[in-house]
Amino acid sequence: MTQVEIRIATQLINTLPDPGAGNHWAQVLNHCEYTRLHEPPTRNILEYTNVPARFNGIPSVRQRIQTANEKPVTLTRELQEWIFRLFEESAPTYMTRSDVVRCWRNAFTSGKAFCNFTGWDKEDNQGNYVYADYIQGTGLNNSTGFKLQPTICHGALIKVKREFEKAGIVQVAFEILDAFDSNTLALEYEDNRHLIFPAINWYRFPLPYGKADPFPYLGGYDVPIPMLGNHVTESYIERDWIRYLDPDEPFPPNFYWESF
Repeated sequence: MTQVEIRIATQLINTLPDPGAGNHWAQVLNHCEYTRLHEPPTRNILEYTNVPARFNGIPSVRQRIQTANEKPVTLTRELQEWIFRLFEESAPTYMTRSDVVRCWRNAFTSGKAFCNFTGWDKEDNQGNYVYADYIQGTGLNNSTGFKLQPTICHGALIKVKREFEKAGIVQVAFEILDAFDSNTLALEYEDNRHLIFPAINWYRFPLPYGKADPFPYLGGYDVPIPMLGNHVTESYIERDWIRYLDPDEPFPPNFYWESF
């Protein structure tokens, strides 16, 4: 059993807790699960993604349904320090702070979906950083931190509050964190898997369906990304992109996936 497999195994020993009256646990589907349920069968993952065959990596992040409050969240010093603490707590014990910063640096670039052109490395026309990154110590002359987009990874656990239809699309409302609530800064990853999801890397090999692995540079351990909103505590996703958990399933569910 590999290190990653051991880590995953230790995360699947809990029983399904009560989500509260009217709520339900659910998991966001991945490429393969969604395609098998809602589209004609295909031979391999290249047929239902737009990623050229020369690329091994396939995006495994979805934008949550946009609303007036579903804007990118500006990461203040306090929020950045909290998220970095989540990274450190998830990392293997042999990793140094510099090792964890490398993971941070990779996850929150403008080229990754979590920030999507609003990351720590965004520059103005003079080549100066636009946003402050309080962890790396870059762009500190700016008054605002970089921004986190309203995203969610395939495989993420969510707590569904209700279903509803809007513009002919059945959606689910699920719980997220208010970035302006000071209580958010006290939360830990292990106890809040439905509010903080592990970042996923999807690889098209092995064919036909590829596999999902933990985001890189944290030793194969979960890279925790919180779902934040601006003065709101719920977000939305299409009903077709989730599956409700059965009462006898391990909790939390396996966030990663392999071809069979």
